[in-house]
Amino acid sequence: MTGTDGSYTTYTYSNGAWSPSQPTISLGEAFWSNKAKAVVWRQNYSAW
Repeated sequence: MTGTDGSYTTYTYSNGAWSPSQPTISLGEAFWSNKAKAVVWRQNYSAW
């Protein structure tokens, strides 16, 4: 949920590209992922 009105921003991955852009997920931030099959999601973080 990105808007104060309860709206969402949708990101689509198709043919190797994100639309409208690659999403950035911050530590502690929730997100939904609707996938056709299971995948491993990895994102690197730096604590310092």
